[in-house]
Amino acid sequence: MNFCRRDIRALIIFTFALIVVLAQAKRLVAQEPISKEIPRVIIVTLGGVRNSESLGDPAHQYMSKMWGEMLKEGVLYTKLVDLNFEFHMPSVNAIITGKNYAALMPIETPTLFQYVRKKYHLPQNRIWSIGQWDYNACVFKTPGYDEQTYPSQIAVLDFKSPSNEEKEFSPLLQDFASRFRIIQRKRAAQFECTQWNALEEVCFMIFKEISSKFKPYFLHYVIGSPDSAHYDTFSQYVLSLKRSDEIIFDIWKMIKTEPFYKGNTYLIVCVDHTRNSYYMHHTENSDENPSQVWMYVFGSGVKKNTVLDRPVYHTDIFATVARIMDVKTLPTEGRLLEDCFEEGVLPRNEDSIKTD
Repeated sequence: MNFCRRDIRALIIFTFALIVVLAQAKRLVAQEPISKEIPRVIIVTLGGVRNSESLGDPAHQYMSKMWGEMLKEGVLYTKLVDLNFEFHMPSVNAIITGKNYAALMPIETPTLFQYVRKKYHLPQNRIWSIGQWDYNACVFKTPGYDEQTYPSQIAVLDFKSPSNEEKEFSPLLQDFASRFRIIQRKRAAQFECTQWNALEEVCFMIFKEISSKFKPYFLHYVIGSPDSAHYDTFSQYVLSLKRSDEIIFDIWKMIKTEPFYKGNTYLIVCVDHTRNSYYMHHTENSDENPSQVWMYVFGSGVKKNTVLDRPVYHTDIFATVARIMDVKTLPTEGRLLEDCFEEGVLPRNEDSIKTD
């Protein structure tokens, strides 16, 4: 009988101690600001799109999916102010570095790709840049941010030679080109108007294969086909917008359905710069009268069916993604897009980013 009493007493003490430990553990988990699951972020940048064919078109005839089903589940910023030189790379650079570029110049700081890959010790094939203008334009080598922090990359100039001289495809692109029969050669050459659309189809095929095979945590995809406007073919330009809308919608659906992305992925879609009044060329941007484009945000805790008219900037994308991915960065000119999240729902830590 005494043994049984001691046994019961020990069991009660053990049970009480276990309850205390579990309560403490629960409290510690509740206080832990960082999810053990690495979030996923996909940024899609559209190259050179006017509001008159997208946001400003009351019928939304060229981008119906963006303004229909997608907007019902996300946030639209109508005043994305472009403070950068009116070319593709300066705005893209602002997104990935958090600094504006008033001239066409190389980046001068590590990028989101490098911050994310270094923090989580990810293999290169889990971080991707697709469609940037030039190879290695999305990295800046410094102590602590060397080649071991670079993303996997496929650039426009991998496909397109800036002169009439042909050049070899990179080994990575040769592998894709050999399997996707839209490209029937192993060398890059000058692209004409219709080939820009073929190029976009190849890039999207690559995007889909990369998403399925490697499951990137962070991916930036630049859609450049609207630049077919440079060839003074308005029909090609607006058709490229319709196709871009379909591509973005397919990415959105993938995020909502694929197990790796579902419930843990943020999608940011933005325009890098507008076009001139005739549509064919870029505009002359100025500090006094910067052009305005738009941005869409979707993800966990993001508001639904919301249109926000306040000015935001490409550098704000950097600050927001840094917060989502919980990476500490060098000072940025951007600010967190706090008003796109539901009240009380903010991803990650307050001190993930530093601001000027």
